[in-house]
Amino acid sequence: MDAKKILFGTDAKKWVKQGVDIVANAVKVTLGYGGRTVIISEHGFPTRTTKDGVTVANHVKLKDPLLDAGAKMIKEASSKTADVVGDGTTTVCVLIQAMVEEGMKLIEEGVNPMEIKRGMEHVVSLVVKEIGKQAVEADERLLQCVASISANNDEEIGKIIGDAYKKIGVHGTLTIEDSHGAETYVELINGYQFISGFHNHLFINRGDNNSCELTNVNILMAEGKINKIEDVYPIMEHVAQKKQTLAIIAEGFDHSVVATCIKNREVFGTVLIPYNFTGDTKTELMHDLLAVTGATLVESKGDIMKNVSPSYLGFCEKIISKKDETVIIGGRKDDEKLNARIKDAEVKIKEATHPAIKSKQEARKAKLNGSVGVVYVGGNTEVEISEKKDRIDDSVKATKAALEEGVVPGGGVMLYRLSSEFFLTGPTDYSLGVSIVLNAMKVPAIQIMKNRGDSRDIEQLIVDRSSNFGVNAKTGQVEDLIESGVVDPAKVVRVCIENAVSAAAQILISEALIVSDN
Repeated sequence: MDAKKILFGTDAKKWVKQGVDIVANAVKVTLGYGGRTVIISEHGFPTRTTKDGVTVANHVKLKDPLLDAGAKMIKEASSKTADVVGDGTTTVCVLIQAMVEEGMKLIEEGVNPMEIKRGMEHVVSLVVKEIGKQAVEADERLLQCVASISANNDEEIGKIIGDAYKKIGVHGTLTIEDSHGAETYVELINGYQFISGFHNHLFINRGDNNSCELTNVNILMAEGKINKIEDVYPIMEHVAQKKQTLAIIAEGFDHSVVATCIKNREVFGTVLIPYNFTGDTKTELMHDLLAVTGATLVESKGDIMKNVSPSYLGFCEKIISKKDETVIIGGRKDDEKLNARIKDAEVKIKEATHPAIKSKQEARKAKLNGSVGVVYVGGNTEVEISEKKDRIDDSVKATKAALEEGVVPGGGVMLYRLSSEFFLTGPTDYSLGVSIVLNAMKVPAIQIMKNRGDSRDIEQLIVDRSSNFGVNAKTGQVEDLIESGVVDPAKVVRVCIENAVSAAAQILISEALIVSDN
């Protein structure tokens, strides 16, 4: 085991803060319409520029392990934000930096870190509720605005993504592929998406989007756990002889099954997908998948796995499995079963007594109807295509977020205005935790103004204006931002403040830092 270096108290926090600052300072210059680009140069790869916050953050790798500890914490929060909503990665870094800086000053003055944490967590719950109250539904125009802004203000991409979601709806799924030419376009396909991903990251064979992608896929579905590799050998041999691939969807997998599939992944394409559902949801998912793929279920109390024949296998033209979701494209549908599953969803929509149940069944119906589109990304060089795919991925996730929870005024204005709406009373330390969050909420809007070279006082510009008014970073004018289309998905703003408070609070209450001493 490596020798360890351990720091305590203020010494530990100072090193962590320096790591946070290095990442945040590199990232925050990209924020907003006037944000600048960052040059990334790595050995063995072409030098490129980017304005994507999480891309910048993830390329910051510090030699000093003490500094890298803080860098990793802010990078994790940024990556988590990108995974969930595809946007706001720079904002979350700016918020964390501001909270950590003010919080550490208070701790050095003797304020109790745990009381600070409680104050931070209390006020963020109120802020999140207020974001939800002030959000407005995203119509076609606002969806296109969100898509454009999230793609670094690329109006062409915004129109492509906005039009795609208009066709597939709020419950639809968009995937991203390389085009065979310079053109970028969307194609609607027959597909089905569900919320379960690959069992292990070692199944990833597409590093550009961290997915496992297989074509000509045979699908084996089991109700229970696959307990022995011997049980699936006959099926694997059958598929291998056909020079096709195999996806196994089951409740779980013995380590021998996982190890064998990973060891042979170069010669035999396989992915294992555990379904993470129970009760009625599990039953619905299994039978929906059977209808979409034409598979026959291997039941835990009936069939003996090793005696299962190839006739049990379903099929699809392609499968895309990521960490938390899987998309089946071109499944061998059983039309009779599929129509029955769609009718089942329609009945449950009519009988639903709660909005959440109705929404869930509406999403299920949309998936069964194959509401999937593929964005084919074109360009003249690999570097151009890679950069454009990053922006389109952000745009797709942000547009989906806008469909789910609506939009709010953009440019940091939502958080800036909310920062003055909470006047809380309580113990001194508790209220100081509240003030840390509220003060930090002003920083993104201030940084956006700074990046566009604007030294005006935001407070003076928006005072006595309605809540939708703020500075349009593109024009410099004070406008109704909803009317102007300068908007952020409410979900993005919510996730940013939640993730920032979570990361900053953990840093502030930490009293020791342990790193490898080598």
